[in-house]
Amino acid sequence: LVYLADPVINSRFPTNYPLYNSDFKVGQVYTITIDSSVHDIYGDYFGPAASFNFPPEPYFRVTDTYPLNNDTAVSPIYPYITIRFNSVIDTSTARSSFTISPPVVGSANIYYGSWGLSWSLPSAAMLASETMYTVTISTSIKDVNGNVPPSPYSFSFTTASYMVTSSFPSGNGVSANNSIDIYCNFLIDPTSMASAFSISPSVSGTLQNNGSSFTFTPQSSLAPNTTYTVTVSTALHGNNGTAVAHPYTFSFTTGS
Repeated sequence: LVYLADPVINSRFPTNYPLYNSDFKVGQVYTITIDSSVHDIYGDYFGPAASFNFPPEPYFRVTDTYPLNNDTAVSPIYPYITIRFNSVIDTSTARSSFTISPPVVGSANIYYGSWGLSWSLPSAAMLASETMYTVTISTSIKDVNGNVPPSPYSFSFTTASYMVTSSFPSGNGVSANNSIDIYCNFLIDPTSMASAFSISPSVSGTLQNNGSSFTFTPQSSLAPNTTYTVTVSTALHGNNGTAVAHPYTFSFTTGS
């Protein structure tokens, strides 16, 4: 959109005059001409007509992606791969043009917008750890004007190792009635939680799986003014059998 802040200039346009450019077509040369009738607010005329040419884009192409090409440590449970184009896509050609290798088990969703497409992981699925994935958009994709890319477009990214990413609680003065939460970047195999989780001093309690996190709920209140150390060992693994790469330890201290 073009916004004009000068009230004198604004007054020369009709009310709600649409000052904007519509989408340019790729592969087409446009000519802009300013003719001799234009004049400024003081009545001074432009003089001889002037013009210039430009091709906004030489061909239909991918403009950017997420993840970026050669990204590393991408979360295995981050659900979206996004691909943007320089022209409005023909959505009927999008799904068949998209491939990911190695393939991901299950039927993924593809969402469309005027900007491009977004691929999402199948329900209850995750990517393998420490694995390079390559996404390819073939030349079968078209924009709404029938343009196709001159060649396939590919980009790659590598996933992170399976790990504990954060925990709760932390610091001092923690409530004695707090539960303990462990957050991961993968979908947890609940049968591995008990052998992987330990707390010192020892506390009895129950473990609950929440998908990519789990919660330890103490059977009774924690002791006051006590420092607890929690360890999650490499016995914790994902629902595909892959273990966490490193053990994880954190501490917190209860209040009075």
